[in-house]
Amino acid sequence: MTALVDAAWVAERLDNPGCLIVDPRRPMKYLRGHLKNAVNLPVFKAFDDELRLLPPSSLPAWIGAAGLD
Repeated sequence: MTALVDAAWVAERLDNPGCLIVDPRRPMKYLRGHLKNAVNLPVFKAFDDELRLLPPSSLPAWIGAAGLD
């Protein structure tokens, strides 16, 4: 289930190892500044050259490239 949360909720969990914050922006924007402990998972890499979502078999490699397992 997806839920929108406010900044205070996020701030309370920045150091919680059980909470994963994903930053979907391009790497250069992520490097300019991001939330503490956020992982960069650029959403544009989930699509092929024709802007179709990658097949499910390719998604683990995309996620793994961000250091997630």
